[in-house]
Amino acid sequence: DESQKALFEAETIGSSEEDLSIEIAFEWAGIGDIENGRALFDKLKKAHEPPSVALRLRHAAFLDMLGFDRELRDELDAIGGIKNLSPQEMVALAELRESAAIRMADKQILSGDAALAHQTLAPFLKAEPGRVRLLLADARAYRAARQWSPAVGAEHLATRERVALFDITPFAKFDVTG
Repeated sequence: DESQKALFEAETIGSSEEDLSIEIAFEWAGIGDIENGRALFDKLKKAHEPPSVALRLRHAAFLDMLGFDRELRDELDAIGGIKNLSPQEMVALAELRESAAIRMADKQILSGDAALAHQTLAPFLKAEPGRVRLLLADARAYRAARQWSPAVGAEHLATRERVALFDITPFAKFDVTG
């Protein structure tokens, strides 16, 4: 297709420029050709051995965009082990770690483990309690934890459609006379 032809041509022309090659890799993923994007990052990392922190951060962003959690975690750990990161690099690393934690928490919520989602988000919320993205993810976990079980839903439906008697004595005491 035309977009693939254009990207192959751009890759040939811009292969010597790291920033342009990175943009092309993101474009490959954007059109759904993840393998060409990954191959281009692999070429870049081999050509720039050892890869720069900037290249590693962009690769981590690429993995984050695609949701490749295990590879992203490995890349973030490798970046975190580099001494003397600049303040901008530390911010970028923290943002990528936060993004990965939010995605992991969302997966934990979907699997029914809202408590684990809270644990995943807790260190990030402790560090930045007012961060909106984290608060929204935590709100999703709280909402998921409050969802009724299927049995309660069936009980509710049966009560609406027919008649039910509930024992609510734990909630209050009644004195019925007469």
